[in-house]
Amino acid sequence: MKQRRLFALLVIGAALLSKPALSFAQTQTYTWNEVAGDLSDFSKDMRGALAFISLTGLSWSDTYIGQLINIRPHWGVGFNVGATTLKLDNLNTLLKKFGYTSDDSFMDKQLLPVYTIDLRIGGFGSVPFDVGIKWGYLPYMKLFNDISYEVSVSGLDFRWEILDDWGSTPSIAIGLEASSVSGGLRSDGKATLTGLSNFGNVTIGRNATAGVIWEGFVFGLKLQAAKSFWEPHLNSYAGLRVGGAVTKTGYQLSGGKDIIIDVGSGTLTALKDMSGSALGNLAKALESASKHNTDFLVNEDTIVGLIERSGANFSLYTGIAFDFSNRTYFDIAIMVDILNSEVGANVSFRYQQ
Repeated sequence: MKQRRLFALLVIGAALLSKPALSFAQTQTYTWNEVAGDLSDFSKDMRGALAFISLTGLSWSDTYIGQLINIRPHWGVGFNVGATTLKLDNLNTLLKKFGYTSDDSFMDKQLLPVYTIDLRIGGFGSVPFDVGIKWGYLPYMKLFNDISYEVSVSGLDFRWEILDDWGSTPSIAIGLEASSVSGGLRSDGKATLTGLSNFGNVTIGRNATAGVIWEGFVFGLKLQAAKSFWEPHLNSYAGLRVGGAVTKTGYQLSGGKDIIIDVGSGTLTALKDMSGSALGNLAKALESASKHNTDFLVNEDTIVGLIERSGANFSLYTGIAFDFSNRTYFDIAIMVDILNSEVGANVSFRYQQ
């Protein structure tokens, strides 16, 4: 129970650091091509943000935990809570198309909370390596105003220590990491979108939900240096990750009975009442009107528009770890995404032997 309360306080604290950015307005009218242009701009932001979110977890302060098959098997488990920043300007512009409006002022950044649980086991044989896995899932929770936020993270890494900590020389390890990240922001919507051939307006009712979704695969090469100091151990560490990310960023309109389509001659029908062929024609009309390489998934309940991006990422991280009992660690780390100008931090608790 105490651990649940601690986690709740950490997540709520991260959310409270973010100023409420969006609320709802009266119905507005925009074209699907305008929406696609704003989505294209926002997808560039998410390409960097997703790579950054994936850094939470598996950034342990030491470069090698020892052999799994030993007199005392070497393994560890950790819990990580953090927050990363997300640029708001392109996101705000996009969400306005679905009925959101700004308050008197915006923050430049929004903090997105994230947590992971990770497990690391030592290597075997004569090669000093270890392997780690991580996972975290935060179901839709209210982040600010009536905006809900969801995130899921999973990943694995392999580290090989190439230099041991000795004298004034730090230990150094190289490694490979791959992560999967997904999530989104959503709330009730209210807007009208136009510009479809063979169709009229598409109206998002108050009881429908509208928002953005994202998913990405992130991979990279990691280099980390670490140094232990006096008893009780104080470990300092720093590292970098150079790699790439393949991401899909989009918007999602859900609630088929409250998404109303003008199918021609003023005839209105709910999305859920359209036939399979009509839904297919709607998807084709959306792709034709939206441009910007937007792909659509349309069914009786949902309209999803996605843009795929790929690119490089370059992140730095540094931190300190307090070793209280030679088995229990408390880590504090900060992270910087050089290419996308994002920052983040996380706190970790782990048991290791």
